[in-house]
Amino acid sequence: MFDPWMLGRDTCLLLVDRLRKLRPKVAVEVGSGFSTALMALYCDELVSLDHDAAYAARLPCVRVCEIRDGWYQTPIPDGVEFVLIDGPPKRIGRQDTFPHLWPHLADTFEVWLDDYNRKHEQQIVADWSDRFPIDVRRVDTAKGLAVITRRADDG
Repeated sequence: MFDPWMLGRDTCLLLVDRLRKLRPKVAVEVGSGFSTALMALYCDELVSLDHDAAYAARLPCVRVCEIRDGWYQTPIPDGVEFVLIDGPPKRIGRQDTFPHLWPHLADTFEVWLDDYNRKHEQQIVADWSDRFPIDVRRVDTAKGLAVITRRADDG
């Protein structure tokens, strides 16, 4: 069944390839879906967040959380090495995801932001780049992907 919110096939293939190499101890997924099942295969601990109980019910490992002030109201573990941001929905926006995750990120991390072809996502990544010591690499996928890492000179 086609799910218009599903991570694109090209991004799923990149995700599996990258997680096979990284094997993160702690990962966070913002917005659950097919990607949750993929990530669970390669991460020691996966925290998957969703605000929609009916949507999240398809996967037993998803935390259903209220979104308040642009963020999911649930504790996040420290030492997060990998994050996939594919939520909250566009009507809420994703601008608050990275600032809330920042204190929990490991020294070495990757954050993937899906839908980077959208103007909204490009604007928030520009804002994050102004506020945090990060590097951003664009990956050419059908929906666009931003890969965010800690700036190398941020000792």
